Amino acid sequence: GGGDLQVSRADLLLTAVLTLTAALLGVGWGTRRDGRAVLERLALRLPRRHHWRLAASATVLLLGAQWVMSAFWFALSPESLEQFGEVSRALFGGFTSLEGALLASVLPAFSEEILFRGALQPRFRLLPTAALFAVVHVQYLFSPATLLIFVVGIGLGLVRRHGDTTASILTHFGYNFVNLLLAMLASQAGPGG
Repeated sequence: GGGDLQVSRADLLLTAVLTLTAALLGVGWGTRRDGRAVLERLALRLPRRHHWRLAASATVLLLGAQWVMSAFWFALSPESLEQFGEVSRALFGGFTSLEGALLASVLPAFSEEILFRGALQPRFRLLPTAALFAVVHVQYLFSPATLLIFVVGIGLGLVRRHGDTTASILTHFGYNFVNLLLAMLASQAGPGG
């Protein structure tokens, strides 16, 4: 079975800690910048009303883009879309509770956005950062999913450009959480449900 691929809560936490550490050290925390300067460099602020509005709008747009791309993908290669679904279920099958979905949404959103949109995008620009974001998600192999993740990376980068890293964190969380909730509902409905 696909159980050997399954991501655990410890895996998620360790990955988040390592990702955050790379981001913080990369922007000079403790060497060139103090805590306040690091937060400013990473464009991190407490969420305000405009963050929530931007994140909600961007999440809906990203989910819509995903739906359209998935429809094309299904039309072109239904078997590879099913393989992608199997890999996703194998990886995230352990997160079928609300608590699990929250954890699997919060940790990657927080750590990945701080690294990619907070630390890297200001230096490497939008498209190279989105490409790196897609390549780092190698669990989906090189498939149409890589293009989808690239598009999501561009969307998150645009949110960062027009807002800040806080807004991109909220958007990434919303995108992950809605997808995990839909997967939970689909698995509870069962085949043909």
